[in-house]
Amino acid sequence: MTKVALNYPAPIPVGHRVELTWFEDARPAKRRDRVEWSAPHARPVVRDLETGIRYMNHSHASIGSNGGQVFAPRDMPFAPRPELAVREVWTARVTACTLVYLEGFPAQHTMLDIEPIDEG
Repeated sequence: MTKVALNYPAPIPVGHRVELTWFEDARPAKRRDRVEWSAPHARPVVRDLETGIRYMNHSHASIGSNGGQVFAPRDMPFAPRPELAVREVWTARVTACTLVYLEGFPAQHTMLDIEPIDEG
């Protein structure tokens, strides 16, 4: 089993197959020693293969900040930005999923436990 921590909500039912896509770190080498939790390379995009729903952080969808305004809906893409270079893609089955609300912040984080599926 493998634990995957996401800094966004992804309520995926146990037993569902998922595709996790990690991206390359596009930062200059001199900045790679800094942790950037919401950068596209820090967390994968997760697609529930049973429902087709894709879960992403705002950095996977748009350049720069998250837009700031959390009350107004934003026009977001259905897929990650095309310029993000893919590092690796896994297919796995969810064996546990927990969402945690961060009190005092308008955010939920997700912890997935997954079992990689060998599709070869």
